[in-house]
Amino acid sequence: MLISSFAFGDATEAFARRTQPVRMRRYASMDEGVRPRGLRRSRSGRYRVFSWPDGTIEHIDEWVEGQLYRRTTFDVSGQRMNTIFFEARRPKTVRVHGRSSVDVDVSEWSEWSSGVVTLLLPKTPSDDQALTVTKGTVRWRIGPEMDVFSDETRERLRRSCACKLEDRSTVRVRGQAGARYRISLATPDQDRWGETWMIPLPNKQTLYFAAVTEAVTSEPTDIAIARAALALVSFRKSP
Repeated sequence: MLISSFAFGDATEAFARRTQPVRMRRYASMDEGVRPRGLRRSRSGRYRVFSWPDGTIEHIDEWVEGQLYRRTTFDVSGQRMNTIFFEARRPKTVRVHGRSSVDVDVSEWSEWSSGVVTLLLPKTPSDDQALTVTKGTVRWRIGPEMDVFSDETRERLRRSCACKLEDRSTVRVRGQAGARYRISLATPDQDRWGETWMIPLPNKQTLYFAAVTEAVTSEPTDIAIARAALALVSFRKSP
């Protein structure tokens, strides 16, 4: 159950690593999930490790026979977020990590673009850019530039969703540092949980990505599908 992996903190905590640079090194071998210090480096290593200045891994690319085989991305604390498995240079599966990991089959997903953003999606979105999946909704839009890390943005989100903000953290999406909020909503029928991601774009706009789902489910949740879509997103400098 992916949703049970939420480690609630404080929605007023400062964003960590929002301005820290990430650098790449090559390694001939390594153990997945560890800091790469002390491992044997190689100019043509199988693993390309991108890490923050203290050695905590941001993401790992594993190459096999000259092709990208898998990419594992970590959060700012060093916990695995997702792993993309590739086949014939195309994403095949995204494993969304949590207390119990969820595999999302993306082999049949299609490309969809808007402005500088390109996504792989399981089906064509509706006009309001909402994608209904299972019993919840994945929703996104592209809006004007804003400070996604400010307390004003946090309060605006809280008022707009009539929800409780459980925690917030820095996330990196294709090299862009953004903000992720975890939210909870109490409804007459059942509790629901969700995430809202706000990612500054290269063209002075902001990508908003949100998903809400049932509190407990053993199926791939909308949050897992939203995280898989964000793992596959790409940005251009101009439309």
